[in-house]
Amino acid sequence: MWNCVINVMLLLSIMTIDALATVVHYDYRRFWDPLYHSQRLAYCDMTATKCGMSVATHYCESMGYTRADQVDIAYNVGLAHYFNTKLLCKGWTCNGFKFIRCMRAHPQRQHGDCHHKIFVLPRYNHYRIAWCNHKYCGKKVANSFCRRMGYMRASAYTSAHDVYATRNIGDQRLCFGKQCKGFAQITCYR
Repeated sequence: MWNCVINVMLLLSIMTIDALATVVHYDYRRFWDPLYHSQRLAYCDMTATKCGMSVATHYCESMGYTRADQVDIAYNVGLAHYFNTKLLCKGWTCNGFKFIRCMRAHPQRQHGDCHHKIFVLPRYNHYRIAWCNHKYCGKKVANSFCRRMGYMRASAYTSAHDVYATRNIGDQRLCFGKQCKGFAQITCYR
């Protein structure tokens, strides 16, 4: 009988050690001046019964995250879009978000699984990404793309010439013709 009790106690201690060793890792993404249907996201819902974290969590869920964990209010934005409606808040009493930080737990990575993702012929709003935006070229544009995709930064990228249609990430300008330059691939790092 004592042998059985010792085995049960040993099993429970091993399970406790395993439970303590399990660490949950989270992915975070901060959305600055979050937009909803091309307008600033309103800080409250249409009835002003849910504000701040509640609205931000719904926004994060729509972006593929579990919930919001940090928010900051932007007072008097003038024009803001209520979440999940077609209605706008107009006037200087309308508040929006300065930022929303979204989070989600990601499963433990298996041995050999990496934190990189390669985007071949990366696109933004249906067009290949332009090599340059209105200010920067190459690395900073690749980093901007990776952040928009939920990654921290670009770890590698290559250019492609004679891309017949590209779009700038920043100002949304289009380029058509043989003179356009884009990305052949971007490797993003989490």
